[in-house]
Amino acid sequence: MIVTIKDDFDADKIMRSGQCFRVVQTEYGYRFITGSHVLYMKPLTETKYDISCSRYQWNHTWKPYFDWNRNYKSIREALLESDPCLYKAASYSSGIRILRQDPWETLITFIISQRKIHSCYPFGCRSACKGRRKTCKDAL
Repeated sequence: MIVTIKDDFDADKIMRSGQCFRVVQTEYGYRFITGSHVLYMKPLTETKYDISCSRYQWNHTWKPYFDWNRNYKSIREALLESDPCLYKAASYSSGIRILRQDPWETLITFIISQRKIHSCYPFGCRSACKGRRKTCKDAL
């Protein structure tokens, strides 16, 4: 399915933000996992993506996960007049979404992030999630 994303979205920035560690870049694009759901997103243009799920799953799982009901671009632009310093910070991080992660994944990500070796985070998170019954085994 092809989707158009008009708001701020940068999968690479999200992957590197430290907010979650189950995002990986693949030959297809990016793979996101939440609970038992797996999404592959292949960038086609600046705003169009080929995604690997049904419209139903996009609307009920991935739209809430990526917080698509909130317009980050308009929030950032509103800061230009009210707080130029905060606007500068928001502009620097434009493209990062606040992910609505599964509470278990959020907790594990937080605990693992307290380690000092960043390269271990993805491995630790994948390892912790493997034991979870709802995890999609073929996506790990």
